[in-house]
Amino acid sequence: MELTVRQRQLQNNPSRERAIFPRRTLRIAGPTGHVASPNGSDPNRAADAVHWTAAFERADGRWPLLVAHLQGSKAFGCDYLTFGSEEDCTEFQKDLDRIDLVSRFIETKSGSVRFSDNEWIAANNLGERYHIYRISFDAAERSQAQLTIVQNPSARVEAIRTERELLLDKVNSRQEYDLVVAKPSEEPHFGLQPAQY
Repeated sequence: MELTVRQRQLQNNPSRERAIFPRRTLRIAGPTGHVASPNGSDPNRAADAVHWTAAFERADGRWPLLVAHLQGSKAFGCDYLTFGSEEDCTEFQKDLDRIDLVSRFIETKSGSVRFSDNEWIAANNLGERYHIYRISFDAAERSQAQLTIVQNPSARVEAIRTERELLLDKVNSRQEYDLVVAKPSEEPHFGLQPAQY
């Protein structure tokens, strides 16, 4: 499989000159990864967003290292680390404290971009080296995708929205009820006295 990658002009600002957003084509040889289809008919179908990120990085001359599976104090707050050379990638794997060898810390998203606490801390601490890669797919298939890259997302104050979440299970004074569908003969009629429990 071969992917063609072209840099696009931003759609929300058509007044900018096209020269600011040059087009380039990268060819990615081979499948991005295997995703089993329901009937097993297409073993070379393009994989999910994380695999597209790795394919793009390789095509753009960097060496990606998947770290999404790491958790706890050794986690990097992202899906991939990428390196400028294979030697840097190999050297880093020998000594995980050598983050000076990392070119990019990449968090891949598909759909809306929401940060976990660990991702947000990493984005703030790493600044210009932290990137969001949002992969958007056509509705029907994954043979084509659009990649949007934002470098240093925590500095993009014009695009940050703060959300608040109430963790109900942490509220000691909450009220809880069990709601059960009543049988037709048990349904109360409005205006009559409620059933006694």
